Amino acid sequence: MNSTTACYSYEDLYESFAIAFNKIDFKRQEIKKVLVLGGGFCSIPQLLLKRNKNLQFDVVEIDKTIIDLAKKYVKPQILNACNLIESDAISFLEKKSTNKYDLVCIDIFIDQTVPDSILTNYSLNLIKSKLNENGLAVMSLLENGFSDKDKFINFISLFVGVFNSKVHRAESNTILIGKLS
Repeated sequence: MNSTTACYSYEDLYESFAIAFNKIDFKRQEIKKVLVLGGGFCSIPQLLLKRNKNLQFDVVEIDKTIIDLAKKYVKPQILNACNLIESDAISFLEKKSTNKYDLVCIDIFIDQTVPDSILTNYSLNLIKSKLNENGLAVMSLLENGFSDKDKFINFISLFVGVFNSKVHRAESNTILIGKLS
């Protein structure tokens, strides 16, 4: 689904996260429980379920309309693995919960811009607090979604500082893969 300024990936047509997942050694990295921040049409769960059909997902999406459309159009076998949660990502992360995840995927955009509330040390540490030992955080960024190049570079440095990270380029996207160790 596209608008004039945004594109929602559908099914497994999500190149940046496909590239990111190809960089992860799933044979060595035990992943069972996944948190997706910015759920859209469950493209991330669909990509991961191709690798492991036993994964369980908490999918956080702020937009009720997108959740309703996902429930209508996403394949039932994908939805069965997903707990769809209508919430702002930060509010969800701030809730007192013992839930921990092996993988957190951050895919939050307003049009092409990642909200400033996600680009903070506070939000990254909230994400870090939800990871199991040796858990991974994966984030996709559009460089042109930042008001200036310095803000983009500073956020990458912040992410690398919070997580043991690798930075990958995927066409117009930058993929950050951080590991809790």
